[in-house]
Amino acid sequence: MKTILWVEDEASFRYIVSRRLEDEGYDVVESVGSMEALKIIESDRKIDLILLDIRMPQGQPHGIATGLMARRKRPNVPILFLTAYSDLAGIQPPIGEVIEKSSELAGLVSTIAKMLGSPDPIAA
Repeated sequence: MKTILWVEDEASFRYIVSRRLEDEGYDVVESVGSMEALKIIESDRKIDLILLDIRMPQGQPHGIATGLMARRKRPNVPILFLTAYSDLAGIQPPIGEVIEKSSELAGLVSTIAKMLGSPDPIAA
C-alpha cells in the first residue's frame, strides 16, 4: 500500500480528499500544516508521495518552501502541490507538479496514480 502525506490546513477539504484517497487504496497521513509535516518528513515514517497545499496558515512556510525542505530529506519522493488559486496552477516550481484544487477529485486521483507509477483507478 502506498502512503501519501497530505498537508492541508482546511479541515473539511483535508477530510474529503483523505477519504477519497483511502477509498482508492492509499494510506493517508494527514498534517494540518507545514511544521507538523516537516516533523513527519524528518521521521522514519514511510512516505511514497507528498501532497501539499501551496497556501499555509500565517506563520508557517508555504507549500513550495515546505516541498524544498522535504526534498532535502527525501530526495526521491514525488511532490504534488495543490492550489485554490487558478493563477498559481500554471506555475512550475523547481520540484513537483502543481494542479488546481477543485470539487472534482478524479483528476487528483489520476495525477497521483501517474506520479506513483500505479494504474489509473479512474480509467479502469
